[in-house]
Amino acid sequence: MLDAGPYSMKIIADANLKDIEVYFSQFGELHLLAGREINAQTIADADALLIRSVTNVDKTLLEQSNVKFVGTATSGTDHIDQAYLANNDIIFAHAHGSNAQAVADYCLSALIGFSKIITLEEKKSRVGIVGLGAVGSALARLLKSIDIDVLAYDPLLTEEQRRIAISLGVEFTAVIEDVFDQEAVSIHTPLSFDGKYPTSNMVDLALLARLPNAAVLINASRGEVIEENDLLAFLESRPDVFSILDVWINEPDINLDLMALTTIATPHIAGYSRRAKTLATKMLAESFNELMWAGEGHFPNLEESTPVKLVLKNTILASVETAVSCALPIEDWSVDFKRQITGSENRGGAFDKFRKTMINRYEFSDFEIAVPQLNSQKLAILKNLGFKLT
Repeated sequence: MLDAGPYSMKIIADANLKDIEVYFSQFGELHLLAGREINAQTIADADALLIRSVTNVDKTLLEQSNVKFVGTATSGTDHIDQAYLANNDIIFAHAHGSNAQAVADYCLSALIGFSKIITLEEKKSRVGIVGLGAVGSALARLLKSIDIDVLAYDPLLTEEQRRIAISLGVEFTAVIEDVFDQEAVSIHTPLSFDGKYPTSNMVDLALLARLPNAAVLINASRGEVIEENDLLAFLESRPDVFSILDVWINEPDINLDLMALTTIATPHIAGYSRRAKTLATKMLAESFNELMWAGEGHFPNLEESTPVKLVLKNTILASVETAVSCALPIEDWSVDFKRQITGSENRGGAFDKFRKTMINRYEFSDFEIAVPQLNSQKLAILKNLGFKLT
């Protein structure tokens, strides 16, 4: 812990961190910058640095600074050189799992929209999940709650994590190819470049080619997990596959040819929701308070200021699918995003601008629905997805 009294610390934070002033102004002199404007010069005299995934933290950024605390409001940490932080006694914190439910809701919306996995009159599909960490587990729980079978591949799970997943009804395979034989595949692995199971370019043309006709492919992890040239070639030759990409190589300057081939393209916003963003900032504040402030900070109850649950009018609800598409209209988001980035001379700027508009996105649990005309089975599905029913 730094020996510092109130307002004696300088904190540099990404201006897009939701509720950052509410949680961190008590700890010191707070300066807000755009994430891509955080560099060695702007943080030279800072004591603490709070970022998102758009800022890479390494020796180049920190070597000439006074930073002793780095916090990232993300679950993924591939943009952080944790070895450098440890070797230089810089405390590190991240918001693991803060956006898990938001991503799970996004993926469920995609699965319902394109594979019709919960159509009650037909045989249900089995969904393959690659990576059963916080996000993959949240999606698996959501799927199992509505009686969808899940086949998972994750060789890095602990025995306890595996036991919990099995107790939920998740099946496991030791062979990743089995997952890509399913009618729908959702990828939720961290990005890694070494170790026994590196994930960089893990998904190649051979795996993609295993997808059956009219399969659904979702990547809401990191763009680098799928070999980009292989994905381009695959989508060009397999227009039957519904591809949902929320993450990209070289964000924000993404490959427009790949974007044009995808069924749904969004700019890394699967985990964007007001709940997820506020929770991430709160988690960083709690870590900062414990590790740097001797636990003397005080945190507000923001539930009192949250919006009233949004009511979806029952006149537009004919099915579970329409309820989900009204709550999370990912097809509309994709159309808007593709139009904006294609028509912009600054595609990176358009990418970031669209992301910023999504920071107050809702999750299923934010919606209250009056649905007297749906049968009890469909009402049960909506309830299990998190919707509040009246």
